[in-house]
Parts: sequence; C-alpha cells; structure tokens
Amino acid sequence: PVNASAAEIEAALLSFVGEIEQVPSMYSALKHQGQPLYKLARQGIEVERKPRQVTIHAIRVLAVRDDEVDFEVDCSKGTYVRSLVEDLGAKLGCGGHVTVLHRISAGSYPTERMLTLDQLGELKENGGFEALDAVLLPESTAVGDWPQVQLTDNAAFYLLQGQAVMVAERPASGNVALFRASDQRFLGVGEVNDDGMIAPRRLVAN
Repeated sequence: PVNASAAEIEAALLSFVGEIEQVPSMYSALKHQGQPLYKLARQGIEVERKPRQVTIHAIRVLAVRDDEVDFEVDCSKGTYVRSLVEDLGAKLGCGGHVTVLHRISAGSYPTERMLTLDQLGELKENGGFEALDAVLLPESTAVGDWPQVQLTDNAAFYLLQGQAVMVAERPASGNVALFRASDQRFLGVGEVNDDGMIAPRRLVAN
C-alpha cells in the first residue's frame, strides 16, 4: 500500500529533477553479453547494470488516485521512465512499476504530426503509399533546432566528397545542419572545427 499523501508523492517526484544517476531497467534493450536485458528479465534473470547520468528537465503531476500516479516528464536521451518509477517507489518505501507509458514528443519532432501504427495502417489501406509519403517529414526535421548553414554549389560539391569546407556565415563551433543554397536541398549534418572549417559528419545519400 502507498502510505504517502499526494503532496508527498509530488515532492518525491520533483526531487528527481536535474542531473541524476539512474540504473537502467531490466526491461530495456541494453545488452549483457550479447543478450537484451528484457529477454533475461523474462527468464527471471537479473544482472548488475552500471548507473548512467541522465537529466530530468521537468516533471508535472497530472493526477494521484490511491496507488496510481499520472505524470509527464521532460527528460534527456537515455532516460528510462521505468527506472524513474522504480526509484520513486523505493523513495516512498512502497515499490513502483509502470502500467501505461506514452511518448508524447521526441526531440524536435512536432507532437501533432505523430501517428500511431493503426493510423498508418489506415492511411495505407485508404490511400496507398502516396498517402504515407504525404505524412512523412523531411530528414532535416530531425535537426530542426540546429543552426543552419547555407553552402554554395561549389562548397556543397566538395562537402559531399567528404571534404571539410570553409563557409563565411557559420557559428563559431558546434553541430550544424547543412543546406545547398541554390535549391535548399538538405545535405546532412556537420561540425565546425577549431580552424573554422565545417567537416561533414553524416550526409544524406542521393
């Protein structure tokens, strides 16, 4: 039984906001000696997992009903919500597990453009592959929050050969999304080196 009040549950949840050490759940796709942890867990086998540093940006409690809690969490890549719930249960002294888990956004992808498998199946059934193509987002959406760099045709040619190029208008450092200025084709992503040259990191195939 959960002997904590709604206020105590919320306070316990909010204590995880920030950078924390988290032990991945046994029900994860991480591998141990080549075997996914979730397969070992289904066999009743538990192995030691190394803790990882993750960031919980924000937690919002939506509802508390007896021994159930609904909440939203904004977290970094690599965070295991199942582990977060297990840690919450340990903090409250009652144990805890996930019953329902919904991903409502991922990175820079807009929530309103996300579709379920059932919705995709219905689209294909009614409109074929053309209907599926119509709802696909461009590759550049994945790095929509990165600084954009526009390349001349000449610079784009050499970049696509794997060479670093110099571009006048660019950030001083960090990752950038690369576009060919003449037709706004997304070329891929690169990184600004210490010498100011932009080196390709991942390019989109023709």
